[in-house]
Amino acid sequence: MLERLRAVGRLCDSAEEAATRQADVLLTVADHPEPPVLESVLAVLPEVVVRRWHGLSQPVLLLPDGRSWLILVDPGLDQRQQNLHVLHQIKHVLDAPEVAPGRCEGDPVQTLNCYRFAVNVLAPAIRLRHDVASGTHDAEALARRYSVPTSAMRQRLSELELIVGGAS
Repeated sequence: MLERLRAVGRLCDSAEEAATRQADVLLTVADHPEPPVLESVLAVLPEVVVRRWHGLSQPVLLLPDGRSWLILVDPGLDQRQQNLHVLHQIKHVLDAPEVAPGRCEGDPVQTLNCYRFAVNVLAPAIRLRHDVASGTHDAEALARRYSVPTSAMRQRLSELELIVGGAS
């Protein structure tokens, strides 16, 4: 599955388009009709194992493990932050498996693309548009529904031009 997602990324004209299309393909394969989607996404990525690990010096750590990847995440983090961190690391595995483990500190473009991928997976545009059209405009309520941080939901709503008037 990782190779399939990498191939999708190579067909795209921009990193932004790659993040969006890879998220769409991953969600299609995971075939999970309702949020939150992290567990169903991980089920179709057997090459990625996630473990909660106390005592990490950082919120998340990505480690190669033979032909697979181990993502250690601090269980002390809010579940929404954990979800975002895990998917952010999966995007690193997709984009640069030869240099992972690694962090994208110092590369704001890479950081943004990993973040975009994570939010696109957790809060798919089609589902968000449906929820907003059905009357849910509160960013916090949507953030809880999609299990993402409220700040990420506000950004996603803005990106999709779904923020109505002064909606929070």
